[in-house]
Amino acid sequence: MSEEEKHPLFEKPLTPSDVGKLNRLVIPKQHAEKWFPSPVLGGYGGPVAGDRGLLLAFEDEAGLTWRFRYSYWNSSQSYVLTKGWSRYVKEKKLDAGDIVCFLRHRENVGRLFIGCKRAAAASRSSATAAGHPYLGISSLHPSDCSSHAAGK
Repeated sequence: MSEEEKHPLFEKPLTPSDVGKLNRLVIPKQHAEKWFPSPVLGGYGGPVAGDRGLLLAFEDEAGLTWRFRYSYWNSSQSYVLTKGWSRYVKEKKLDAGDIVCFLRHRENVGRLFIGCKRAAAASRSSATAAGHPYLGISSLHPSDCSSHAAGK
């Protein structure tokens, strides 16, 4: 699939808890509500999904499908990807400071894509030293959303 068919939605810099033992990725509320189906309503206005959330499928840069449980946690008022997330982190060898990119197909808006990119080592160390771990990371471009796990 050509990159022109993919529309960038947002990027999420990973925190230590996103890649740690909590086995979940917190999706910023503004992005969750704008781009993803409602886990509370059961999708795009469908029946109530309940506490179990929804299964969302994303294609990576290699064409592999990754399925994650997407839920809303009332206790923390957070949108999260859970089941399947820890496997993605391990397979892609993701670390805190790396970025996960979310995209969708330009015409088939239900078709979702996921990619990752590494935070530049220099940007990460100098920004972390300044107390701002995500400064200096460039904005998202579709061509940036590819896995670099092999080079790590």
